Amino acid sequence: MKDARTHGTMPEQLAELLSVAASGSTEEIRLEEAQAALVAAFSAPLLLAAKEAEDGSEAARKMETVGMALRDPTTEVAIAEVVKAQGKAMADRGDTAAERAAGTVVYYAAIARALLSHNRMITRHSCRDLAKGMRNLADRTWVPDEVKALFRAAFALLEEHSRNGV
Repeated sequence: MKDARTHGTMPEQLAELLSVAASGSTEEIRLEEAQAALVAAFSAPLLLAAKEAEDGSEAARKMETVGMALRDPTTEVAIAEVVKAQGKAMADRGDTAAERAAGTVVYYAAIARALLSHNRMITRHSCRDLAKGMRNLADRTWVPDEVKALFRAAFALLEEHSRNGV
């Protein structure tokens, strides 16, 4: 049965995304390529289905790009889930390693946004695994400071949840 939080993603696909964030393999990507891929990923149009756009709040309708949704602390959980799905698609289908790495950043940033803005987990990954992945991405030289700050705040909250058995 499909789990709405994972958009039908199979456990092995989720594990692969997590391993990309947790591994050092993306560090070999050239800085310029990674930065350009992130700019493109954050500039990508937010792909809201017609029903989501119609049913969503005025604020949701005004979010035109992935980056706008990730930067806005008022982003609704449903929008964060859309961004997460877009990030996963980028990570799965990117033509280059830099594009796939940028997709992974978007994926984790969407999870971080939902967690920080609404204290909601939009994934089945454990708090410990998410914190590890976000910490690794926050250590990448090619991830922008504002995204690193998002990851650091989220992994601090995740570690607190993990310590408290949440």
